Amino acid sequence: MKKLLLAIGLLIAFSGFAQIDDYNTISGSIRIDSDDNGCSLSDTPAISIPIKIMHGAQSSGMTFCDENGNYTFNSTEQNITVMPQFDNPYYHLSPESFTCTFQGIGNSAFAGFCILPNGTHDDVEISIVPVSAVRPGFDAFYKIVYKNSGTTTVDGNITFNYNENLLDFVMASPQAVSTFAALNWTYTNLKPFETREITLTLNVNSPMETPAVNIDDVVECTAHITPEDSDEASTNNHTVLSQTVTGSYDPNEKSVSSSSQPVNNHPFPLQYTIRFQNTGNQVAEDVVITDLLSDKLDINTLQMVFLSHPCHVTLAANKIEFAFDNINLPAASIDEPNSHGYVSFQIRPIAGIQAGDVVLNQAKIYFDFNFPITTNPVSTVFYNPLASEDFEKNNWIKCYPNPVQQVLKVETNTGIKLQSARIYNTLGQLVQTVEEKQLTTEMSLDVSALQSGSYLIEMVADQGKLTRKFIKL
Repeated sequence: MKKLLLAIGLLIAFSGFAQIDDYNTISGSIRIDSDDNGCSLSDTPAISIPIKIMHGAQSSGMTFCDENGNYTFNSTEQNITVMPQFDNPYYHLSPESFTCTFQGIGNSAFAGFCILPNGTHDDVEISIVPVSAVRPGFDAFYKIVYKNSGTTTVDGNITFNYNENLLDFVMASPQAVSTFAALNWTYTNLKPFETREITLTLNVNSPMETPAVNIDDVVECTAHITPEDSDEASTNNHTVLSQTVTGSYDPNEKSVSSSSQPVNNHPFPLQYTIRFQNTGNQVAEDVVITDLLSDKLDINTLQMVFLSHPCHVTLAANKIEFAFDNINLPAASIDEPNSHGYVSFQIRPIAGIQAGDVVLNQAKIYFDFNFPITTNPVSTVFYNPLASEDFEKNNWIKCYPNPVQQVLKVETNTGIKLQSARIYNTLGQLVQTVEEKQLTTEMSLDVSALQSGSYLIEMVADQGKLTRKFIKL
């Protein structure tokens, strides 16, 4: 049997029990056996791997490996089990878990893990991180993050598509080959577990350009990565990002990759991005983000996509916390380009999510000892994807008058059986639900209580889902 971690004692090594404080501490490291001779300090660290912490039979949450593959946590418990949540089928962990029984309080232990490949597998994946909001006339900033989740070193191509009528390409790093409405890159020697990024800037049309881009419009971009023919999980070779155009905005905000999603047996992950900026007049030494995840999200599928700065991530119950200790984030008035930060993560909906369910989410951002800043809420509604394309072409819903002051008339074709009707504001907040007894082919909806502005009414029927925009005067 090959030696695992013997040179550095990473597999299971106790640092000895030393008096430290009024809690017990377990720390360790997770590395990838990249040279098929056991894990050592020269092997690649596993970044952002979630690690479940068990106290007996009870789970007390998760922590995550940092950028060096290391982790640490404190507990007042004496019986602690560490279980990395590593669901990549192309690899296995050695050991699968580590249990330590302490005698009293004030002790420390070390638990290391090695990730070993199970054969030869190709699998690359790609994500788009919206680094900024989309505003009419301004530049929009993105990161394309791609990763090798397989066991082989690969070469391939990346394509980014956007609406060239609404967006203009400004720059990219690495430099892109630009064609109509598409940007292309080639990559080589992407090693197992390696993650790379592309920074990208697009300029958004102003309301005075043709075609105009206005507040509440939706712009969409996509990214695709090859190789695909040999890829064993090609569904993550393609990603779509939809963004709602905003005007003057709070730089501390949250976005979600999709405002609507079909229901299926294997729900696609939702990608959340939380952006923050130090708008004060002094350096922020520490920044903490807390996010209470919806019970319609499966916390066991949580994965980090990208972190702008070194960060300690923990999950307790359904509350995730990002702690940027000693980030020393400069003030925007002193160094605007470096006053920003962000986190981006993916998580799947629960397996039993139903058509008509809405996943709501927002976060709180703490700068040093100040009161928290609460981000805008974001939402994703789930719908039945039955015959959606032909269904939408039938234009089966009519809303009038538009703009409306008091009563919105909604008419649908006969034979349509409505399941639900909901009204959302431009922040994605559910502001009005149509009662079941009102779900008829001719409805009169009282919208007089809504504030002036733009809204979306979403109709879900047996045949599919459709939304219409209306303006409340």
